[in-house]
Amino acid sequence: MTVEIIRQSQGFSRLSKEWSSLLSRSGANHLFLSPAFQEIWWRNFGRGDLQIVTLRKDDGLLVGLAPLMHDSGILSLIGGEEIADYLDFIVDQEEEEETYRQLWRVVASLKWSTLRLLPLPPNSPTIKYFSRFAGQKGWKYKTEVRRPAFAVLLPVNFEEYLNRLTGKNRHELRRKIRRLEKTGQARLYLTQSSDNLTSDLNIFFRLHRESRPDKANFMNLQMEGFFRELAHTFFNENKLSLAFLLLNNTPIAAKFSFIWEKELLLYNSGFDRNLSALSPGVVLTAYLIRDAIDKGFLKFDFMQGAERYKEDLVGQQSLTSTLEIAR
Repeated sequence: MTVEIIRQSQGFSRLSKEWSSLLSRSGANHLFLSPAFQEIWWRNFGRGDLQIVTLRKDDGLLVGLAPLMHDSGILSLIGGEEIADYLDFIVDQEEEEETYRQLWRVVASLKWSTLRLLPLPPNSPTIKYFSRFAGQKGWKYKTEVRRPAFAVLLPVNFEEYLNRLTGKNRHELRRKIRRLEKTGQARLYLTQSSDNLTSDLNIFFRLHRESRPDKANFMNLQMEGFFRELAHTFFNENKLSLAFLLLNNTPIAAKFSFIWEKELLLYNSGFDRNLSALSPGVVLTAYLIRDAIDKGFLKFDFMQGAERYKEDLVGQQSLTSTLEIAR
């Protein structure tokens, strides 16, 4: 296999088409590993040395890609553990074992004292292969279970979704929807036009910061700039869902989500804390699930985080992982 290590940020755009094709052939087909997300993250938060490892077959086909950065002796995946919910190496499933073997050879030859890979999605083959290869060299390695991730496979209609919930959770969700709808006219609003995107983002940021002190701390000016760049990039590709719950035409909750391969990925949210007794965030989530079902989406991914409402609304839980190797 032919190896290239790209150290300049222009590599994101140069590889974009091949990168996206490989991503679709891999078992790690997540939005956070798309060249667009990775490039935007690097532009806003990148530090140290960029090292994008690529592997090609003799015919030139890209079969392996490891988007890495080196900083202070630590080699890690591009994307940031607090910002990207799933990160991994990108490997053609039909060339898996040999590609991982070659990736290990290249990564092991780079300068680092610690290789830290996280958050790896459930059942990532990276853990299997790199743990084995590290053990063969006598290097220390450890894996840890990280935060839970929640998702639900969507049925053909909303009533069937409700029927899949436990009796208690189904009753509570219906009660919360009725309670809020009794207070006024409630409806779902989705940003449809680029002309409204900037103003709608302003409302999202306000609701996000107002909902909890930790969210206000998270959404500093640098993070806001990152979210704005994400929003404009993915909106133009029809891969952004910016949703609001309107009560008497006033936004009281917001959800910032991505659209990826017939899945809706709930990325971040906010709500009017003064109306928390009405559970506006939960009601908006229910409205979004119903809208996703109506549009033919196959999965609603709540992604990482152990918030109670996710457990109440979801049928599936999985765990992300960390792999750390020291030498």
